Amino acid sequence: MEFLQPLALIIMPGILIYLVDKNKYMAFFGVIAWSYLVGIIFSIGFPSLVNKTFTQSLIEISILLSIPLLLFSLDIKLWLKSAKKTMLSFLFSIISIFIMAILWTYFYSYQDIDMWKIAGMLVGVYTGGTVNLTAIGVSLEMDQGKILIINTIDLIVSTVYMGFVLFFARKVLSWFLPQHETHLNENKEKECAATKKLLKNKKEFGIDLSKSFLLSILIVGTAVYSSTLFFGKIFAPYIMLIVTTLSVICSLNKKVRGLKTSYPAGEYLLYSFCMGLGSMCDLQESMLSAPLLVKVVFGACFSAIMLHFFLCYLFKIDGDTALVTNVAAVFGPAFVGPVARTLDNKQVVVSGLTCGLLGYAVGNYLGLFTSWLMKIIL
Repeated sequence: MEFLQPLALIIMPGILIYLVDKNKYMAFFGVIAWSYLVGIIFSIGFPSLVNKTFTQSLIEISILLSIPLLLFSLDIKLWLKSAKKTMLSFLFSIISIFIMAILWTYFYSYQDIDMWKIAGMLVGVYTGGTVNLTAIGVSLEMDQGKILIINTIDLIVSTVYMGFVLFFARKVLSWFLPQHETHLNENKEKECAATKKLLKNKKEFGIDLSKSFLLSILIVGTAVYSSTLFFGKIFAPYIMLIVTTLSVICSLNKKVRGLKTSYPAGEYLLYSFCMGLGSMCDLQESMLSAPLLVKVVFGACFSAIMLHFFLCYLFKIDGDTALVTNVAAVFGPAFVGPVARTLDNKQVVVSGLTCGLLGYAVGNYLGLFTSWLMKIIL
């Protein structure tokens, strides 16, 4: 019966992707939320089937492999060519969460000795996404129960904010931010069409996927080997920084950026990771710290969002650019398209996607820096 858990972790993300794609109610919460839920249900309903040693190994491997796969699509040159206000707005998002994460965790540091770690995790998740939060938490040896609780709170925060973004944001932001000059941009649509065409050709799909995984494995292997060479052990923060750096360097190559399966494969590993983390959670113990974490996560996130829009107001950045770059930072690139459709502005799609992908890289660097800085301060 022990084979059921690894089988579930491999197959279930695919089933969830299909169900979320077909069911609009499931789609509202997204695959990540359902992955956590399935993992938690597995741990409660079938605790004897949870192999913690295997799951821990899966968590570490999947999070490391997912980082290169997600970053291969990053086009830094394109981002640098984008409008100055796009770059400035994304920078404001980063600065805002950096300041607010430090302030909120410092204020409550006397109640939790892990606040220095939480500060970095918050900067990571609201600069890049869930992959950053979990990668930083794992590398800093954060309690897995707390990682899951913070992820859960983040999902609630994200749901509330996304509701505002989809239904009220454009109207509210129009009160104090200038309008965007809309021009159509078909680059993203062409890219999606190319990806769908590739998926229909099984041979090309297999070759593309193999290249993506082999390059990702090579990067992770190099990072792990260099860690044992320089430190005499597996030093997680160093490994994550090296993996991120090598992935960004590889993304500068046009052929690497052209790997159409790398990003979907990275997402799939992330979903598998979320299921594994959910199955490892001790909810009874973890919930003891939940009230404090709710205050910190809600406070840091929403105060950072407000600071971001205030800075955009001061520098006269238009509402669409301000919103899309903030969504790219808070949610990651996956939500840029839906938000752009809500705004009826395709021009912001490419710059928003690039900001979201760049956030994956920046989130790791800045998140670890924030944690180390807070450790010194506290």
